Amino acid sequence: MAESVRDDHFLPVRRADLVRRLLADPLVPVAERAGIAQVCAALGDLLHLETRRRAERLKELYAPLDPNRDTSGVAAAAAPVDQDRPPGDHHDTGADFSGALGGLLERANYRRISDEELERAYRTESVFRVRLHTRLDDFAELVLHRRGLRRRQERVPRWFGLRSRPLDVDYFERVVMHVRFQDADHFDAKRRAKLAFKPGTTVLKLFENIPVADLEMIFPNSEVRMRLSDQLVLGVPALLGGFTILANLGTTLLFVAGMLLAWLGVRNQTATVTHAELVALGASLFTLAIFVTRQLSRLRFRRLQFFKMLADSLYYRNLDNNAGVLHHLLDTAEEEEIKEAVLAYVFLRSGGACREGDLDATIESWFATALGLTVDFEVDDAVAKLERLGVASQQDGIWTALAPDAAFSALRTQWSGGLAAAE
Repeated sequence: MAESVRDDHFLPVRRADLVRRLLADPLVPVAERAGIAQVCAALGDLLHLETRRRAERLKELYAPLDPNRDTSGVAAAAAPVDQDRPPGDHHDTGADFSGALGGLLERANYRRISDEELERAYRTESVFRVRLHTRLDDFAELVLHRRGLRRRQERVPRWFGLRSRPLDVDYFERVVMHVRFQDADHFDAKRRAKLAFKPGTTVLKLFENIPVADLEMIFPNSEVRMRLSDQLVLGVPALLGGFTILANLGTTLLFVAGMLLAWLGVRNQTATVTHAELVALGASLFTLAIFVTRQLSRLRFRRLQFFKMLADSLYYRNLDNNAGVLHHLLDTAEEEEIKEAVLAYVFLRSGGACREGDLDATIESWFATALGLTVDFEVDDAVAKLERLGVASQQDGIWTALAPDAAFSALRTQWSGGLAAAE
């Protein structure tokens, strides 16, 4: 049975479902429900406009970095020079995109995976029966963000699949990977010609249900290596079989050694070879060749099994790639921004003026009792949005929200006048 643990600000309910549930809740005065519904719709429209402007900026920044782009760079080359940039301050599109992407992920309520968490993942026992190796120096930039933590019990095979044992496995519900590879000079210096990726490109990937202990499985340059137990499973029978064949070939090997010594003049004996001896020698060498080929085939087959296990797992866990990840995140960020604003407004109107901490506790308590969900509501960001849009204000730490008619009028004015460009 899976157990979900929330250690981020994500609100695990659809916006439309949340609004319907709030408007049907007894805490909302019946007389204000129609007006509050109008305010919720207007908040959604305005925040959608902000998201649209962020989308255009992110697409512009990512266009020259996208490894899947199918357009030329003519327009980019003819772009006007930024007159506000000081002389000598070179424009770094990659850095600008990284900063904008980080802001988007924060609005979508993702958390950055720290170096300590990544190092701990390397040391933790893997869920899969594979060992992965990643060359971290291939990356000029590697940033991972995650959202949601889920724990469930898995059965891990032991004793060559004859037995199994339970293992509590932690999964990240969503993981976003942002990778920028080193330039071609880096790989040329190391004489690495065959690469599964294009040097200098920026890659975005979105995955679901990634085991915390197997984060390296999503890296685009990961190499599959066998564990010590798998090496023993293949190596021990190979050694025993090899010794057996060599023992059976003892007489033939002595015969071959004698012939070599005679041909080299070390022994004063004429090297004579009968037809039967040649047949025995050929059969022995053929047996040895068959044995070596068989062991190599077993090794290759085992490696292919590991690759298939990894590929099958990633196939069903991969949600989006590159530019598609941006659209996915923009939609998520918009949903989260609107849900936070709607919750803050509805509870300020239904509960009356209150302090920020009290509002936070009230909303989290409502999620627990009304929806059975544990959330960590980002109240400071929510009330800041309402204040920026002109529907709430605070004095001496006490927050109040405008009545629905006044709030809708303020939002309509914002829409008519146009919003300032999104940060």
